[in-house]
Amino acid sequence: MTTRKAVITAAGRGTRMFPATRAIQKELLPLVDRDGLCKPTIQIIVEECLRAGIEEVCIVVERGGGLPFREHFRAFTDDERRVFAKKPDLLAAGERLAEISERISYVEQPSPEGFGHAVYQAKDWVGGEPFVLLLGDHVYTTENGKPSPVAQLIAVADATGGSVTGVRLDPEADISVTGVLQCAAQNPALAADAPG
Repeated sequence: MTTRKAVITAAGRGTRMFPATRAIQKELLPLVDRDGLCKPTIQIIVEECLRAGIEEVCIVVERGGGLPFREHFRAFTDDERRVFAKKPDLLAAGERLAEISERISYVEQPSPEGFGHAVYQAKDWVGGEPFVLLLGDHVYTTENGKPSPVAQLIAVADATGGSVTGVRLDPEADISVTGVLQCAAQNPALAADAPG
């Protein structure tokens, strides 16, 4: 079965990015994308998913927290269309947001009980299908010309029919701020997560 769904968690409080996250959710903090447009982090992640063949995206938000995302991923108002009428590239970018919004569903995490609990809230939406799980405040990149990390994960999962986790090798000095995988000596393909 091919992977056609993605779940993106966006229910965190952004405490490590305070005070910037007091007024704006961390997933909406802007980055300049490879196309030169300044976009919220979550938009870059959603667009990567769609380019990789994902058809539907579920964003897990805190209770009552979907409004900023819905406000971003929506069609232009008539007034906005007039404002951007003389800027066809930005008008097209805005229309693309409306197209993307048709692929997004929102699920609320009723109370802040951690990452696993947030993911569990999407269980019914996933419906037993394979899915890609992404963090809404992490942009995943590769060198130009290489398949995106999402495309790589989907290719391996679809080829093997199994679960796949994307990891990277970090310097030992960074272990205190990252997760750690401990591989079984007799079978390095088997690994257990050990939070840093």
